[in-house]
Amino acid sequence: MWRFTHTRVSGSPAHLPMRVRSPWRVLARALLLAMITLTAAGLVPTARHAQAASTTPHLERPRSLVPLLERAAAKQQPIVLLFSIEGCGWCLRLRRDQLFGLAAQAASRGIQVIEFDLNDDTPFTAPAQPAPKPAVTGWLADIRSPYMLAFRLGVRIAPTVVFLGPTGEIADRLEGYTTPDFYSAYLDERIAKARASLRGGK
Repeated sequence: MWRFTHTRVSGSPAHLPMRVRSPWRVLARALLLAMITLTAAGLVPTARHAQAASTTPHLERPRSLVPLLERAAAKQQPIVLLFSIEGCGWCLRLRRDQLFGLAAQAASRGIQVIEFDLNDDTPFTAPAQPAPKPAVTGWLADIRSPYMLAFRLGVRIAPTVVFLGPTGEIADRLEGYTTPDFYSAYLDERIAKARASLRGGK
């Protein structure tokens, strides 16, 4: 419960009414000072930061999921999928340190590297001509947006890297990113596991 603070006007006779300082004004002033302090420290996004986030390079973001999975199944290529959110500094570092280089080697390494925004509810584009014998069946065939995919996979942390095949996850995911020291080794290990899973290995 809020308590009102009564403050006597400086230098006024005792019989004059006291000024009442509203707690809402006190709170508003405290919040304003906090925002000024945090903005000065670079902890609150400004228009400049928002513009920088909007021009941040991303990995390929395909607008159709099922054909992508079908091509991966036909070529036995795991899909390395980054789930990110806009303005995520760790997502930016993960792309820069690990995934841009991996995407550049995708053809030679037999993988596909893509990215989806956790909050993107834009519907996927339906295939123009469905395959006569679809390689993608079950729940993945019914996914309608990146957000729905993240939800069904239970992805709640950005960044999260998952490894997909036509039946869903085919290797352990990597959640978060704090240091590049061992991450590339973990990434390589899971790519090998995902490839073996597609080929019927253990």
